[in-house]
Amino acid sequence: MKVKANMTGISIGADVLLADLVAENYRTATVLQAYGMDFCCNGKRSLAEVCAKQGVALNAVLSDLEKLDTEGLPNSSVIVRFNEWEADFLVDFIIANHHQYTKRVLPILAARAQKVAKAHGNKHPELLEISERMNALERELTAHLYEEEQVLFPYVKKLMRAKMSGIKSPKPFFGSAQTVVADRESEHTQTGEHIHNIRRLSNNFLPPDDACNTYKVLFQELQEFEQDVFQHIHLENNLLFPRIIALEHEVFGESLK
Repeated sequence: MKVKANMTGISIGADVLLADLVAENYRTATVLQAYGMDFCCNGKRSLAEVCAKQGVALNAVLSDLEKLDTEGLPNSSVIVRFNEWEADFLVDFIIANHHQYTKRVLPILAARAQKVAKAHGNKHPELLEISERMNALERELTAHLYEEEQVLFPYVKKLMRAKMSGIKSPKPFFGSAQTVVADRESEHTQTGEHIHNIRRLSNNFLPPDDACNTYKVLFQELQEFEQDVFQHIHLENNLLFPRIIALEHEVFGESLK
């Protein structure tokens, strides 16, 4: 069975990589997420490989992907073609949509997780680890976002200006974007591990029967945070980072080595 992603030319079969599938049509992410498939941190795996590993029927996933074509879109839906954006535009979007959200929400979530763990941790000890992981995410992502905004993203802007003007930009102090990108991808993997463990510890964000309103709100907001992180990492790992490396090669060629 082979289908095509809605409104794209990509052929979807057993050998398609999750990252390529979502990069061509972000709507397919909803299907992958429904099956618990990680398309951001571990997107360089084929659909067949992931289905086999997770015990999911490949034909069932392909059938759901095909429905994206046949069922159509609600009138209120907006198709965002991230894969068509230039690197500098992607950077602006990531900062405005994801970095600002993370900076605003993460301290609130970490504090709320700590409050809920203090109130209910004796009966639900998994809340203590959730709180610890949220504190770790706050520390790690604060440094991660700062480094992107101060080093990597300004470099993208310089590369785009150099490409448009034909005037070569000075070589970066860090040698090559490949080194910086590799570090950011490693940090994304760590972020993904925290998120996956929080989902596991929270029973897929399902609060227990004795959960208070604050407890329930925490789990709802953690799920919303997960969705934002997944798109954030996808946009960087699968779209932005490859474009930065290609752009750097286009501007500097072999002289960067």
